[in-house]
Parts: sequence; C-alpha cells; structure tokens
Amino acid sequence: ENDINAQHPMDLRYMKFICPLLRLIDSWPHELLHDCKPVPFRDSRYLFLECVFVGVGGLLYIRSHYKVVPFLEIGQTYLTIFLSVVATQRVTIAWFKSFREVITDFVLKVHLFHFRHKTKYTENMYQRIYRLCSVFVAFIVVELSVGIFLFNLMPLLNNYKKGMFNQELPVGKIFEHSINYSLPFINCYTNLIGYIVMAVINMVFSYDCGVFFSSFDLCISVIVFHIWGHLKILDHSLRTFPTPVQMRGHQSGEAGDDLLTYTNEENIKVAAMLKDIIEYHGMIMRFITKTSEAFGPTLCLYYVFHQVSGCILLLECS
Repeated sequence: ENDINAQHPMDLRYMKFICPLLRLIDSWPHELLHDCKPVPFRDSRYLFLECVFVGVGGLLYIRSHYKVVPFLEIGQTYLTIFLSVVATQRVTIAWFKSFREVITDFVLKVHLFHFRHKTKYTENMYQRIYRLCSVFVAFIVVELSVGIFLFNLMPLLNNYKKGMFNQELPVGKIFEHSINYSLPFINCYTNLIGYIVMAVINMVFSYDCGVFFSSFDLCISVIVFHIWGHLKILDHSLRTFPTPVQMRGHQSGEAGDDLLTYTNEENIKVAAMLKDIIEYHGMIMRFITKTSEAFGPTLCLYYVFHQVSGCILLLECS
C-alpha cells in the first residue's frame, strides 16, 4: 500500500521514520517546519558533551592501558574514539543554517510528492522512489536496532562465560564493556554495581551513536534518491520534447517544409515548455548545490573515518 491517502510528504511512512530519528538528536528543523516540538532532554548541546565525554574517556583508557592491553583488544577503543569524533561533528550539523534550509526545502519544495500529479511519468517515478525509500529506510532501521542490541549483548555474554556474575569474581578477570573508559569516580571493571551502571550508560551512548550515524545517512540517501528521480524526470522531458510534426499530430514520415518549423502559436507553447524545463533544471541544481554545502564536511570526515577504521581492522586481522 503506497500511502494513497497522504496529503503531505510528512504523511508518508518512511518520512515518519526519518523525522523521529532526527528529532532524537535535535537535528530536525522544528522552527522552520512548524510541525512538532523538540524531544525533552535531547538538546544538541548535551549530546555534544556526551560525545566529547566518550572520546576523552576512551583516550584516557588508552593512555593508561596501552602497555598492558594487547592491540587486538584495545583496537575497539580506537574505533569507539573515532566513532565519537564523527558523532561529535554530526551533532554540530544542526547548528548551521545551511542544514536546516536543506531539510526544509526538501520537505516543502523538492520532495517528489509535490510533482507526482504533473504527468504520468512523474507519478511512475514518484512510486519508484517511494518504494526504494521505503525499503531502504526499513532496512536501515532494522539494521540499527539489531546492531545496537548485538553490540551490547556480546560483552554481556562474554562476562557470563567468564563467570563474572558469580558471587566470587574469578581471579585476574575483569568485566568486559562495549565501550571502554578510564573514570576516576567509578570502578566498572571489578565491581558489579559499577559494571551495571556503566553497562546501562553504554547502552544509551551506543544507541545515540547509532542514531547519529543512521539518521544522517538515511537523510542523505533519501535526498539523493529524490534528486536522482528529478534528474530522470528532467531527462524524460528533454527526450520527449515535441517536434513540429508531433505537435500537429502528423506522422513523422510525412513530407513538407511546414512540418520542420513551429508556427507562431506553437512557438508560444514551446517557449512556455522550455521555460518550465529551464526553471526545473535551475531548481534541481540550486538544491544540489545547497545539499553539497550542507553535507560536504560530513561526508569528508565520514570517508576519513572509514579509511582509518579500515586500517585498524586490517591490523587486528593481520
């Protein structure tokens, strides 16, 4: 069922998934869209401090353990530090006007929902992009949920296998965490209460980090899908632009010099059609430029993160 009763892009199911994800990290432009209020206790300033806390705590852990913990185990801490760096940068995206304007323009102007009724081809393209976005968003949401669950489940199972939940802790064993820190005010590696507290905190932090990554990736991907749809519509408009023969309903094989040029009335219609195509192309290019400016630094840092994390994983495998 293709949301046939939708009256606005925000009535579509996949948009209803994207909006809450961005709201959870205080990145939805509430003031410009006037649709909903921010989520309590999810201010971007607090989330920024949370990401900094994870990064600094990880650095302190490496500083105090790099001589005693093998690289195979401490490599995960390097990854969580780089994840926190990317997450910290993504928190700050919503502070910039360019990002808020891109999201607002996408919802109110660029979304293919606003163009679906123009021609039969635009309706078909809208349905194609709708199905693509729906499947992609659902897949990422499921992947996010399963990934966060498994990320926190594996340390729990490893601690259980080592007997860390027995009345007497095994000699020389410490609790394993999904995210490692060196904190002076809590003993989370040999104390059960400290472990439980830190495990709950890690669940929240890992959930937030997952949302930071998945929400912006979803947002960028959906925008790119719609831009691709607009470019396909523009290409179709140019390829099917009517010739004088087609405008008069003659067969293309018929002869006659009068069939090679437009009449005065046809010139007026052709000029209006060309104007629409040029304006449509200008709208697409302006939005692409604004999107590139808003997400360019994010994608650059994202590529660097994958390069660094890939090298670390290869070192751990070697």
